[in-house]
Amino acid sequence: MTDAPKKLFNRNFLLLWQGQFISQMGTQMAIIGEIFWVKHSLHMATLVGLTSILWTLTTILFGPIGGSFADTHSRKKIIVLCDILSGIGFFSLSIVIFTMPDALWLIFGLIITLAIINGIIFSAFNPAIQASVPDIVPARDLQRANSITSSSYQISVLVGQSLGGVIFKVIGAPFMFLVNSLSFLYCGITESFIKLPDRTKKMAKGNLKKTIRAHMANIAEGLKYIFSNKGLRSSLTTIAVLNFFSSPIIVLLPFFVEDTLHIGAEWYGFFMGGFGMGAIVGYILTGILDLKGKVKSSAYVFSITVMAVLGIIFALSGNPVISLIAFTLIGILKRVCEHNVYHGTADTNSR
Repeated sequence: MTDAPKKLFNRNFLLLWQGQFISQMGTQMAIIGEIFWVKHSLHMATLVGLTSILWTLTTILFGPIGGSFADTHSRKKIIVLCDILSGIGFFSLSIVIFTMPDALWLIFGLIITLAIINGIIFSAFNPAIQASVPDIVPARDLQRANSITSSSYQISVLVGQSLGGVIFKVIGAPFMFLVNSLSFLYCGITESFIKLPDRTKKMAKGNLKKTIRAHMANIAEGLKYIFSNKGLRSSLTTIAVLNFFSSPIIVLLPFFVEDTLHIGAEWYGFFMGGFGMGAIVGYILTGILDLKGKVKSSAYVFSITVMAVLGIIFALSGNPVISLIAFTLIGILKRVCEHNVYHGTADTNSR
């Protein structure tokens, strides 16, 4: 057993926090490296988003299993092992690109394989991280600790995506993968010094099946509640449609930047940085304004309408600066829409 933590910024929390910040920033840069490597090497837009799709589907499929695994095994070992495995994976990818740069489909196959493996790893890694935080900070500071980790995640994504395009232009994808692998290995080593109490649960026979069934039952119950509530159903449907049609924009953005606007890869980072900064501004605005009732619903409708207009300006302006401004404003308004949905902006009561 470890002693109860007396302060928020103790040794264990700082080790965990810095590890997540560094590895996430490296991951965001590596993602941009993957996107531009696929674009420049294979010239196929459909393949650019394939890794993201496979990663997402893998995390959804293995989520219940990963959560159960994190409950029944040492969280510290899971965290350290997952970081080291991810580091080895990206290190292997960088070595293959360095030594066999012309084996394009072999490299792409490794990228796809890594996406699936990392999806499985994340399914156990994320629950282990979330379960560890309450044990390494005082109970009175738990909400603050979660806020710090969430904010640092957003910052690492913003910084990683903003710098990714510039770094790709300077050092190229192989070095980006190598740097990401070293960041994972560094995090795995430093996080091995974290002290966590042993709270592993012994899994009873058939417990995994029960866990998965309970997880599916929770999903079914949530969907039943959503579809029985007219206002909430309409709001979430709108967000789902927006995300469905906006997700391909991120996938096609490298082609838009280089082939339509005829500017360098570093501008991809500027666009993603602007969008991320817009999301942060939107988050701050929703907290400051704290709109209620019909005013909040009106803000929701207004945000969606203006986003549509900004999307047209973004696509057709032909000017990088104007497109960047439009994309940043879209980031602000998208965050406002999401806040309205998740905090009951639209009328969530059936009438």
